[in-house]
Amino acid sequence: MKSAKPKAGISPTSSVRRPGRPTSGRILMQVGVGSAQQSLSRLSILEHAFDLTRVYSLADLSFSVLANDLKVTPALIYYYIKDRDSLISGVVNLFAKARAEQLGVPNGDWRTQIEAMSRTIFALNQRYSGVATYLVEHNRFRLFQIVAEGEINYSLALFEQMARLLQSTGLSPERVAMAYHLLMQHVVSSSAAQARHQLPSDHAAFIRTKLLETPVDLFPAVHYVADAFAQLSAIAAFEEGLALLLDGISVWSKV
Repeated sequence: MKSAKPKAGISPTSSVRRPGRPTSGRILMQVGVGSAQQSLSRLSILEHAFDLTRVYSLADLSFSVLANDLKVTPALIYYYIKDRDSLISGVVNLFAKARAEQLGVPNGDWRTQIEAMSRTIFALNQRYSGVATYLVEHNRFRLFQIVAEGEINYSLALFEQMARLLQSTGLSPERVAMAYHLLMQHVVSSSAAQARHQLPSDHAAFIRTKLLETPVDLFPAVHYVADAFAQLSAIAAFEEGLALLLDGISVWSKV
């Protein structure tokens, strides 16, 4: 899409320059918001979009929604971000960056590091549920991002860090791949279930009542587990699932 010229009332902070995008890929523009002034750049727009995924699904975060929240025209957003794929990928990459930055280099205690990383990612997925739910429903941009020159693909960086931790246990390439997939699948699916209120504890009274209405002679095991099942929370399910996965990886590492 062609670069949009700034609207009247929006002027570059620097002196008059030649037409076209700046060679640095960044130009500061002063956008009036009441008496305040905001500096826009590709990164600042993506960071603002990322923050909006606390309340918006990434699938619903359009250029119009973003422009309205920033109090600018959609054309100005398009000046920096050429299309919707670039917007979505840019937000997912910031999400991956926030996750990757929680990991350190292998220090010999792989289990403690992966536990801490998984809990941090789970918490970030809760905070930015709009991204987490998008990644459950879409295959694009789970691993490969559209990045500008000099930018890091943080989804790949996270993959590298996790694979390195798992490799340090002595696992084969096949088991490193499987362990990574199962761990990430567990974290993402647990986060999405929490965001969508799909855990039994979110509907405890209803579930318990309906289960206990069934004939006990036909469903004795249902009655046995009814109370415990109705109380299952996202945190409990996540922690138990994580422990089971790490126990299995530990067994693999000793074979």
